[in-house]
Amino acid sequence: MRSVREVMESKSVVVFGASRDPLKPGAMLIEALEKAGFKGRIAGINPHGGEFLGVKFYRTIDDVPFKVDLAAMIIPPRAVPEALRGCARKGVKWVVISSLCFPDGKGRRSGRFARLFDGADGTHL
Repeated sequence: MRSVREVMESKSVVVFGASRDPLKPGAMLIEALEKAGFKGRIAGINPHGGEFLGVKFYRTIDDVPFKVDLAAMIIPPRAVPEALRGCARKGVKWVVISSLCFPDGKGRRSGRFARLFDGADGTHL
């Protein structure tokens, strides 16, 4: 298992659900990274493209032109499976999913939640 230190020392972050609206969680995360003095590269993932605080948005993670260490997902649960598959293709080391919780509260994969990881099992995610 990788250490939490690796997460904290990530050199690049993508934010799924990036927004130009400063009141939306994706924009708030980008702003928080900037205010915290994050020195690495940041990109947003938004199907419409765009930019916020100088951070460029890409339509998919496959379009991001640099290696990605950490992906933060602030997206609807239905969008997570494809985002995870994209992260696996891109070689992302860490993923934080803020739109979900484990259904049984005990950390077990079951039902619809278990299917989110289809395509990610057997990878480094």
